[in-house]
Amino acid sequence: MKEDPARYLEYLAQARNRKRKNYVAAEKLTKKEKEKRSEKNKEYLSRHRQKKKLERELETARRDLDQPTPESSGYDTGRSESTQLVVDFQFPNRRNGPRRRVSNALAKKQKELRRLKAENEEMHLKYQRTLRRLQRYKKAEKKTDESDRMFYSTGK
Repeated sequence: MKEDPARYLEYLAQARNRKRKNYVAAEKLTKKEKEKRSEKNKEYLSRHRQKKKLERELETARRDLDQPTPESSGYDTGRSESTQLVVDFQFPNRRNGPRRRVSNALAKKQKELRRLKAENEEMHLKYQRTLRRLQRYKKAEKKTDESDRMFYSTGK
């Protein structure tokens, strides 16, 4: 089937349409079915990434073989044969940029949440201490008021 590109493209289009038609929205699935679908997608994606990585490595190896290498004995001679140096940098995949950005933003927000929770706990403790201090003050004031009333009521 892959030998005939037109039929293969038609087959792929039919497969896409069949998959799209039979798709069930995630909110209609049970938790177990969601997990199963997630695992299946994760497995597919990891195989796809592995395949792409292998293709990149093969392409790099193919390019390295295509580049002419100057033959030399390792000793420097009077004449210099200069060829362009080709450096193959492995740049990070641009598709991973959003994923990293979201991950970093999530980590930052989680750190801020932990800080705010700690600050909230500290403020709560401070509030409790102040409240207890106020209660002790009111209790002491009430005691002095009662003793003053008793003193003036007896007339002594």
